[in-house]
Order: sequence, then C-alpha cells, then structure tokens
Amino acid sequence: MIQAYKDSGDKEWIEATGLQSAGDHQAAITMFEKALDASPNNIEALAGLGACYSSIGSTGKAIAHYRRALAQNPSYGPAVIGLADTYRRSGDNAQALKYYRQYLDTNPGGRQAGIARRNIEAIEEDERAAGGADRPSPEATENNSSGSDAEEKEPEEETPAPKPEDEVKPEPVPIPDPEPPPEN
Repeated sequence: MIQAYKDSGDKEWIEATGLQSAGDHQAAITMFEKALDASPNNIEALAGLGACYSSIGSTGKAIAHYRRALAQNPSYGPAVIGLADTYRRSGDNAQALKYYRQYLDTNPGGRQAGIARRNIEAIEEDERAAGGADRPSPEATENNSSGSDAEEKEPEEETPAPKPEDEVKPEPVPIPDPEPPPEN
C-alpha cells in the first residue's frame, strides 16, 4: 500500500518542495505539475503550486490552485493561509480577512495562527485608519440576491501587487510531509 503511494507523485512532490524552498519557483511549478499528473488529487501539490504561483505574482493561478485544494479539504491549513496571503498581497483585504479567520476557525493552534492573527489586526488597523473604505457594507454582504459571491472573483491580470513597507510579511507556506494513506 505504501509503495503505491510513493509511486503516485511522491518523488516529484519531494523534489518540488526542495526547489520551492530554494526559491526556484519555476522549476518547482514544473515538478508540482508532474506530481499532479501522477496523482491529480494531491492536495500538497495543489497548495505548493498555489504558493509558487503566488510567489511569482500569478495571482489568478495561485487562487485557482488553492481553491482546488480547499475543495478537497476546506480546513487544509497551508491552502487556507496561502489563499489569505495571496488575497492580501493582491489588495483584496475583505477576502484576506475571510480566509485568515477561516484559518483560525479551523486551525486555531496551527503553525500560522500567530501570523493570521497579526495580519487580521494589521488589516483591521489599516481599514480603521482609512475609514473602513476596504470593508464591504453589511447590506452588500447580507443582501446578495444573485446567490453568487461577487467578492470571490479571481483577478484577471497576473501582475504582482505592490507591497507597502509596513506590511506584516507572511512566512512561506509550510507544506507538510506526506503521510501514506491509512491501510484498510
């Protein structure tokens, strides 16, 4: 059983995480894609692709990969915090807050909980200082009659967002060691 797991993209995933850690995001993307070819539902590879795409400023691709990971497991910490960080860097503070809070709700003792809390505080402070301009009105969020969440649109352009000097810098998204599936 474990051998089948190791043959399903594990080697590529391990190589991809090493490349990602070394900062070679383009090569890591290639290896994460190979890991997905071998195992299309590899949640770690999906989150790794999200992190790599976010690092190179491909916001739409990052969001898409994080969402694919969250479709499998809505509480998967690296994808939740990665999505929050990506939204924050793109300037979508409402979505960043949503996912930082989701991380704390589902992973209150997680590795990134402190960063999530600090980023929530920083965004809320920025909004208070700006008069709440980035915060949607309660009416807009409660009375969305179309049934779709208009705030969750993916950005159309793949350009990096400017980083303010006083921004709380997120740590790289940790990707956990793969665990073999339980034997039945």
